[in-house]
Amino acid sequence: MLIEWKPEFSVGEPILDADHRHLIELLNRFSDDFEPRRSKAATTDNLVKLFSSACKHFAREEAIMQAHAYSNDYVKHYADHQRLLNEVTLMMYEHQYGLMKDSHALAERIQNWFHDHHTTYDARFHLSVHETDGAS
Repeated sequence: MLIEWKPEFSVGEPILDADHRHLIELLNRFSDDFEPRRSKAATTDNLVKLFSSACKHFAREEAIMQAHAYSNDYVKHYADHQRLLNEVTLMMYEHQYGLMKDSHALAERIQNWFHDHHTTYDARFHLSVHETDGAS
C-alpha cells in the first residue's frame, strides 16, 4: 500500500473526502502494476481511471471552493490541480512508450502526487471553508 487514509486527510466535506479516499484507492493500485503477472493494459486502465477521477474530483472541489467564497490561494490551488493532471498525462505518455519501468520511482511519484497537494492546498482548504462557515 502506497498511501493509507488518515483522519488528517479529511477536508470536512463528505463528498471531497469520499473522492480523496477513491483517489488513494486508485493510487494504491499502482503498487501491483509492475508485478510480472500484470499486463500493460492493466496499468493503462489504472492511469486512465486516475486521470478521469482526478478531473471529476478537481471540478467538484473547485465548485465547492467557489461556493464557500474560498479566496486563500484559489488560483494557486487551481493551478496545482492542472499541474497534477499534467503529471498524470506525463505518466500515461511514459507508460505508453515504455519509459515507465521503475516501480519504486513510480511509487515515489504517486505518493508525492497526493501528499504534496494535500499538505500544500487541501489542508488549507479545510481550515478556510470551516472558518467561512463559522463566520456566516
